[in-house]
Amino acid sequence: MKEMFKLVFVLTLVSLIAGVLLAVTQKFTAEPIRLTEQRQLFESLAKVLPPGDADPLVLTLPSAAGGSNTFYVARKNGALAGVAFTCGSPNGYAGRVEALVGLTPDGALHGMEVKQNETPGLGSKIALPAFVAQFIGKPLQSTVWKVGKDGGAIDAVSGATISSRALCDAISNGLKTYQENKPAIFDAVPTLETP
Repeated sequence: MKEMFKLVFVLTLVSLIAGVLLAVTQKFTAEPIRLTEQRQLFESLAKVLPPGDADPLVLTLPSAAGGSNTFYVARKNGALAGVAFTCGSPNGYAGRVEALVGLTPDGALHGMEVKQNETPGLGSKIALPAFVAQFIGKPLQSTVWKVGKDGGAIDAVSGATISSRALCDAISNGLKTYQENKPAIFDAVPTLETP
């Protein structure tokens, strides 16, 4: 009986020490992790947005579903230079496909970065510059954001139609959300303040 109490005490002590060490580690690494993620986001925004005067400003607008939508607004000389947003689709071959999309004020896709976990060497090709290039410069209103097999303007990656469709779905969904929020974004541009 005495051995059992001793064993329980040792296990409790080890668990307590491990918990305290995890909490301390989390406390000291949370801020550096947040800053790294923010730096990576702004590096990606610089790639997808037209050039602006400073870092893009964050604009959060309420969504019809009760949540919120976040847009990144670039300004040049006080006027709108571009808008970026993230979008996604759960319909990829290996799961969710996401994109950071940058638009010009006149309604064309300026840049895009793709985040995916698709099959290496096949579906993962949707993130390559050669595939992404066919989206760049396309006007939002007149482009059918589907693969060619579905009557759209995008040539699917050979052997990876599911991944290509998922990226097109993500962009189409994101552009729909952008169009719904476009008046509020344009109205907010003059009032946005640089932090």
